[in-house]
Amino acid sequence: MEYKWNPFDQGNSIGTIGSEDGKILKDEENSFGARITLEENGSIAPFSITIGIYGLMFHTD
Repeated sequence: MEYKWNPFDQGNSIGTIGSEDGKILKDEENSFGARITLEENGSIAPFSITIGIYGLMFHTD
């Protein structure tokens, strides 16, 4: 089974504001239904990583 990571929304989210109110630096989606986002200068931390598994969980650290 091959897992592929691709830019989320064809890379259009880069530079926009993410879920933690920070600028999105990296945003990728897995072909099996997961997403990972890296933001800087958010409202609670200088950097944050948000992971999600569609239909199951969403977590920011």
